Amino acid sequence: MVKIKQSKTYALFYAHVHSKAHSPRSREAYLRWVERLGEFYQRDGTGLRRISERQVLDYLIYLRDDQQLAAATVNQALVPIRILYRDVLGRDWKLWREFHLQRREPLPTVLTRREVGQVLACVHEGRFKAVLSLVYHCGLRLSETLKLKPTDIDSGRGVVRVSHGKGDKAREVPICPQMIARLRRFWNGSSFLFLTEIARDLFIYAVFLCFGSFLCVTTLTSFRLIFSGAFNPSAASNFCCISLA
Repeated sequence: MVKIKQSKTYALFYAHVHSKAHSPRSREAYLRWVERLGEFYQRDGTGLRRISERQVLDYLIYLRDDQQLAAATVNQALVPIRILYRDVLGRDWKLWREFHLQRREPLPTVLTRREVGQVLACVHEGRFKAVLSLVYHCGLRLSETLKLKPTDIDSGRGVVRVSHGKGDKAREVPICPQMIARLRRFWNGSSFLFLTEIARDLFIYAVFLCFGSFLCVTTLTSFRLIFSGAFNPSAASNFCCISLA
């Protein structure tokens, strides 16, 4: 039996994905979902090319109902599978138009300024507080913030340029003069705004060591959820002893 990664169909999909302007993480996720589909039917001796429209539908229903995956996760599987069969193999099935996912869009919990102040007051090292303040002030991801360079701050226009955001997309976000002045105080002259490349990774690790219990339901790239998740005042005492110095 030919392994999924060794099949001609997988090779075609691999080449197609790498020919597009997807981020490395997106390419990896696309390939993995197609591998999972192939592995799901491989026990029956069905290769990727021989999988039918009905089998793809059954697999998506299996993910949704049996595995009870969220609609967003099922959609992450649907996108690369559709690329394989519609774009690579030319199968314009009705499935692509008729399979719909009902997504729940809960309203986010927004912290008050006082609650944000309570969180930031627990960080005693000035430059680290500057990082987290910028995350909150501009609505950035932690990884985006730590990749900023001095040239990304346009003080004249009052904007921050994010060159490689989610999906490798660029955008601009506003920044106030007071925050710009604060950033200037903590810039150490390196090519990055806050830290060198090596120290940046060490800082991420330190953040997770210190905030690990609070971030048990978040991810590294979603560190900004500190400021948007539900804040529990009773947990404030746990923050009082935190220092990133």
